[in-house]
Amino acid sequence: MAIEAALAGFEEAHREAITRNDAHAAAATMREVRYWRARRGSAEVVRPAVEAETASFGTTVMLRRDDGREQTFRIVGEDEADPSRGTVSYVSPLARAVMTCGPGDTVEIAGGEAEILDVR
Repeated sequence: MAIEAALAGFEEAHREAITRNDAHAAAATMREVRYWRARRGSAEVVRPAVEAETASFGTTVMLRRDDGREQTFRIVGEDEADPSRGTVSYVSPLARAVMTCGPGDTVEIAGGEAEILDVR
């Protein structure tokens, strides 16, 4: 869905640039349109297991860091990642640290330890 939204936004911006006869903006938005069309063409929908026992692409992970802070995040694709909204890319250090781990496991994150509390 993030790819579709980005593509639609840049297609609209491209149409507006053409209407304004703004060649620079039209070229810039067309580059974005081409990029997002290519991303859409190579995207794969990955559905998480119904009963996730370990962290993997598409799962939501809740953990407690060694300083007591709890953190919940969902592991997503690079185009969907927005840490401020609780989504992290599957290639991020945080996601890689928890991949294949489950509740009760301890992982090393940013030089500290964290316990995985839940995976869903």
